[in-house]
Amino acid sequence: MNNVGEVLEKLGAKQFDALVGVSEGVWLDAKESPYILETLKQKLELAKDVSALANSVGGIIVLGFDTARDALTAGERISEVKPFPLDKINSDRCRKVIQEYLYPPLDVEIGVYEASDGKGVAAIVVREGSSKPYIVSKMTDEVGKTVGAHFGYFERKQDVIPSITVERIQQQLAAGQQWGSIDQRLQAIESNMSAWGKPGPPKRTALLITANERTARLKAARIAVGRDDAPLVYYTASPEGECDFPTLLRSRGERVVRLIERPPQLRPQGFEIWAGDASEILQGKMRRNMLSGNRLIELWRDGVFIFIAPGDEDFLGWRMHGFDKPIHISNFVLAESILMFCWLMKLIYEEADPKPPALRLTVGFDNLTRPAGPATLGSSPEGKMRFQSDVRKAPGPKLAVYQLVELPDFDPERVAYLLMADIYNAFGYEGLSVPYINVSDPKPKLKAEAITGGDLPETVPTPDYY
Repeated sequence: MNNVGEVLEKLGAKQFDALVGVSEGVWLDAKESPYILETLKQKLELAKDVSALANSVGGIIVLGFDTARDALTAGERISEVKPFPLDKINSDRCRKVIQEYLYPPLDVEIGVYEASDGKGVAAIVVREGSSKPYIVSKMTDEVGKTVGAHFGYFERKQDVIPSITVERIQQQLAAGQQWGSIDQRLQAIESNMSAWGKPGPPKRTALLITANERTARLKAARIAVGRDDAPLVYYTASPEGECDFPTLLRSRGERVVRLIERPPQLRPQGFEIWAGDASEILQGKMRRNMLSGNRLIELWRDGVFIFIAPGDEDFLGWRMHGFDKPIHISNFVLAESILMFCWLMKLIYEEADPKPPALRLTVGFDNLTRPAGPATLGSSPEGKMRFQSDVRKAPGPKLAVYQLVELPDFDPERVAYLLMADIYNAFGYEGLSVPYINVSDPKPKLKAEAITGGDLPETVPTPDYY
């Protein structure tokens, strides 16, 4: 199912089982039980979920559907229909809470669908708001009391509602952010375009980026996203030679900016590279696109690229074990995300002028050791498998490998394999133990078809706004 209309059609026909297997995403949220609006906390939960959809692309909240993580997709899928007594949901009260707690007020559509014996499911349809941003106008303190005029802002990204810091809200308000209409965004782009023909400063010449500078930038990014002391994985690219992205700071409509705000995906719900969908300019030198506490993408004008994501069960160790056990690195997640990284770098650095003669592509891990032991990695293709016999331990809490590749003709599948092979060597495996490759090939590659079901696209259109 790809849209709200298809979900409502199945609900109206009482074909509730048809939703089993559908992935949560930016437009679909599933809850096992209805909102029980007896406490302020529960009312705020409803307001948060509704406002997050309205501030994004709109969507639907289905009630009475349990979810589970799928090893092959970066999100949760509906796993079971859980009808509940229909007297537990009061549509009028839900609407009243939404009207009371959101500003500006927002109308929603609530449908109740009976199964049998007084039980059923329900749905809350939230249209994309025309008066963004929608603010949760009441927040609470530690004991649940309303606190003054405090407010909350929420926006759904993929299948999560990330926390947004006060600093981020202030930056968005100060910049006018992207809360206007598409027409307003285009007008801003056109305004920038009108100045393009005017003389500007001479082209800057990038200096060689030292190892100390790379380390310092990565450290600052780790701290900024709030994962410096948490399990993390990072993918970085650094030019070996002169490099510049002259259009990076010009406009959000530039292709290079769209590639870091909405990186193209190799498959729906894949384990790929993404963060927020609105970057900010920092230091007059780079753009940063971030979900606080979770993910970060930043691209510097001099050519340094950084991606940071969780190294635990929220990404790298997806679904494999509980938090009281060692992190088990999913080799499926690792393979797909490294392949995506190599492919994306080829697309991004096509926008550089001048283009560097070579890139240093790095994959690194940190804070992966828990009290229960060091992180583990297996050699058998995991897919939907959760356990395997051939599992080995990491040599320590941190690890970094890199490859130097020449531009513009490097093969992303080949480079992805070489990075994977270096990681597997560090865990004590031979290079041909890497899964998702053709071992008979004299130059093994990480095969996109084995992971995503298709070949890597040679190029992609410029990603558009949501």
